[in-house]
Amino acid sequence: MTSTAGAADPATDANLASPGTALPDPAPVPSSPPKFHLSAAELGEGVVPALQRIIPQPGFDNEISVECPPIDLDLFKAKLSSKDVDCQYSTNDFKPGPKGEGYTFVYISERKPPFKWPDLPQDVKLPTEVEARQYLDHFFDHLPKGTVQYFSGHLDVPYERLLDPGSEILGDPDLADLHRPYWHIGSGANRFHIEDLSCLENTDPPKPYGLRSANLVLVGVKLWILIAMHHTHKFEQFITTNWKCNDCSHRVGHRSLLISPSRLEKEGIDFTIKVAGPGTLIAPHLCQYHAVVNMGFCIAFSINYTLPGDNLVSKELRCCGRCGVAKFTHRHDVSRVPSPGKSEEVPRTVFSEASRRKRKARESLQEYPSKTTRGSTSAKRRWQELEQSIKMEDPECFLPTISDPSESQVAVIMKAASILSSQAVMQFKNLVREWRHRESHIVMADGAGDALLQYGRRLKTAVGQSLLAKFELRYAQACLARAVDGYKKDRDQLPPGKESIQLLAKQLEMDGNELNRHLEDGRIWNSICGPEDDGILSFVLLDSKKEGLFITKKGWRTLSSQQQRTALSGLLDNEHTKSLRQDGVAFIDIIMSGSKHVFKWEKEESNPGEEPKPEEESDPKRESNPGVE
Repeated sequence: MTSTAGAADPATDANLASPGTALPDPAPVPSSPPKFHLSAAELGEGVVPALQRIIPQPGFDNEISVECPPIDLDLFKAKLSSKDVDCQYSTNDFKPGPKGEGYTFVYISERKPPFKWPDLPQDVKLPTEVEARQYLDHFFDHLPKGTVQYFSGHLDVPYERLLDPGSEILGDPDLADLHRPYWHIGSGANRFHIEDLSCLENTDPPKPYGLRSANLVLVGVKLWILIAMHHTHKFEQFITTNWKCNDCSHRVGHRSLLISPSRLEKEGIDFTIKVAGPGTLIAPHLCQYHAVVNMGFCIAFSINYTLPGDNLVSKELRCCGRCGVAKFTHRHDVSRVPSPGKSEEVPRTVFSEASRRKRKARESLQEYPSKTTRGSTSAKRRWQELEQSIKMEDPECFLPTISDPSESQVAVIMKAASILSSQAVMQFKNLVREWRHRESHIVMADGAGDALLQYGRRLKTAVGQSLLAKFELRYAQACLARAVDGYKKDRDQLPPGKESIQLLAKQLEMDGNELNRHLEDGRIWNSICGPEDDGILSFVLLDSKKEGLFITKKGWRTLSSQQQRTALSGLLDNEHTKSLRQDGVAFIDIIMSGSKHVFKWEKEESNPGEEPKPEEESDPKRESNPGVE
């Protein structure tokens, strides 16, 4: 279906189902079948060569039929229920704009509730083009209530071999996250966006750069809205005029917006609607804006790829802290701009020089103790170099101003930056959100029994890949180590003896080595927080991906000397960190004793009729799928 400015709206159907229900049987006129086809022999490593043949052909309209094998739903159910599933996010939340304005914000979350499978019909009836349009307009007036399950991540299933991203992607280690397809399973949606690195250079004619994407549906129906290429700039201007954006090349996607077909027509923006059922592959054009709404439950997966002759990096490309493939853009010295809500731009030339220093310095400071140096490499110069590198990595990172830094302060600046990063703030918010949407939990209160045993039991129950599970494990380790080492906290207690530790291990059905490993980890976290409080612990990055300002456990272990611990404490001794500590302590009170505390930013998020507040805008994990759908 193609829509042009001024086209008449189709007649509304009073019996049209809501987005959460099935549509009535389709009308006799079906959606047009794809003009192009991929055979089974052209799948896998043959996909990119086949797309190279198909896409340049006259009449290609983003749609290809694919010969797919039968689908084993039990296999997907088993993989999704696995504790070690590689999940980027698992839910959608919709925040509507004012009634009748034809837009909504769609956000993601790292909350990982148990995935609930619906009863799926034996046969999928595709909507007609008219019904698809009606469904989408109806969707914006009747958005799903509450949280919608929508898994996005990697799954170890054989079907992923149907789409191979090609040698250009597979041969680049800085694009490692794109080496495998991303799966999209559930009933959610994805905001208007373009793919990573996409940039339409301001030439005549405009020259496109960046990654391409292809999305194959196996189960269910996806409805695609694709903006006409000749209205790319008009669409961008519409977004930036009506919503505050930064200067990033992907500023539209960062706003997490879904726009209805009716609103697009009102703005005179041309678009097409594609109905993708089982065996349909959608391949947007290079730099083409697109959004997706699942018509009920759907299983699909997608890849990024390039075609011979494509150029990945434009000299006009501008990235910020929310953009993907960060390692790749750093390597290519792409211009950096502040994330939404910031105004100070980082010069490109400074980044080019500093980023190379940053990579070497970060490795040494994260993983090994710093050595005192003499001569021209002064502590002040090294501090300035690392400070600039940190700002390149995260323009929103809060760093204290130090005019005459010591060697010890230089040695721990990366650790302080990790705690004070925008990543850490985002992590804290996601921890709170996961807690609010937990299935169940047992708080710990005074009088509930032996504290040492309770902390030990938390080690056993805090199992899982969610942020909350990882944090609870870390907190239990810290509390247990503190109790064993004799810190006085919350109540007077004596250090337990060796026999008590052995008894605890037996009660927890652990061997001594396992318990000792937990104690060693707990001592690492206590060396960061100190004996006073654990407020800063929820700002110590949990994500195991070595990206941004993440510090490995080995890196934290180098915080061995009292001199370095004192230096880190000094860098964190400011009003900004004090505020973080207070929030962290409040969060621990919530999970440990059932406190009813509600954070200010939660109250601001709770009003769905308002445009997101600045705090919400600066939260990159609230953005809809930054992947390839």
